[in-house]
Amino acid sequence: FVNGQSVPTGNPEDFKVKTCLHSVSYMGIWRGQATLSVDAFLVKAKELGYDGVMLAAKRPHVSLIDYDDAARQKLRARIKELGLDLVCLAGYTDFTAGVDKAGIPNVEIQAIYVGELARMARDLGTNMVRIYTGYERDDVPYDKQYALVVEGLQMAGKIAAKYGVTIIIQNHHDIALH
Repeated sequence: FVNGQSVPTGNPEDFKVKTCLHSVSYMGIWRGQATLSVDAFLVKAKELGYDGVMLAAKRPHVSLIDYDDAARQKLRARIKELGLDLVCLAGYTDFTAGVDKAGIPNVEIQAIYVGELARMARDLGTNMVRIYTGYERDDVPYDKQYALVVEGLQMAGKIAAKYGVTIIIQNHHDIALH
């Protein structure tokens, strides 16, 4: 133990890499891409030998609009039944959207969205939500955009922490890319 945490023993199982399949690969949003329902995706992930899944938290997969408490319980049970782990939910944020509309509290709106994703993540049995930062705008000073992203991530982090959820940032052709 180091700082109260278990340290790997050297046993090969302690170092096993676990695989994860992202449901965006089966949402049918790109031309020629296979489209699977959430359940069919989970079955496919199991058939392909994945240990876990990352679920896209948007339609047609696991949207906040479509997954109430009962649907969340059912999905959590199905993931467990298949012997999979839900590694994280994939959120889709842009903290710089609407930067040109000062009267719209977009940063707050995005932070609340992340908070709701965190609540859903907790309900589904994971403690991680993956999000993006903000898409760079040519017509707005970079430092202003960066400040909005930082402000939004701080707000979102405080809300997510209430649910025991960690926010994971993915660089995705946005300000985090650099």
